Amino acid sequence: MLKLTFYLPYVVEGFIMLVVGYLLHKLTSKKSKLVYYLTNTAIFNLSTYQPSVIGTHTITIQNMGNGIAEDVEICHGDIPYINVTPNLNYEIKETPQGGKIIYFSELAPKSSIVISYLYLFQNDSLKYLPLYVKSKEGYGKSINTMISPKYPKGVNYIAGFLMFSGLSFIIILIIEVIR
Repeated sequence: MLKLTFYLPYVVEGFIMLVVGYLLHKLTSKKSKLVYYLTNTAIFNLSTYQPSVIGTHTITIQNMGNGIAEDVEICHGDIPYINVTPNLNYEIKETPQGGKIIYFSELAPKSSIVISYLYLFQNDSLKYLPLYVKSKEGYGKSINTMISPKYPKGVNYIAGFLMFSGLSFIIILIIEVIR
């Protein structure tokens, strides 16, 4: 029976080659990756004016990929007053079911679009929230947002080093236990 130590270099080499191949593929592929998140949701009660309740929210759509996102669509039940930043060309299309779509022909890699909505708040105001975001390559991923502090680069490097050291220790410990 052969010892595990004979096979260990080949297993490690195969694992390293898999990781390097995966990373090269990720770095060189030109795919778009749409993500979106809702922010700044607010309701204002203006008791001295009629209508007295105004609603607002903002959606940010980002292309996190390396390729251009083509045929970007944001579908809604209805579209109120909107403001698009940056000032890009867009169309508002109607779906067969009566919904509305904000259509952008493309979104460049590593860029974003911010759409702000303003509407009279009523019982059916949920129709102004986006139903989905999609492009030619598929549906965008909705991200739940939470405010978190941004740490200095030095703290991030130290934390990364400590995590890598801990992982290395665990791998060496497993190899020693197997022997």
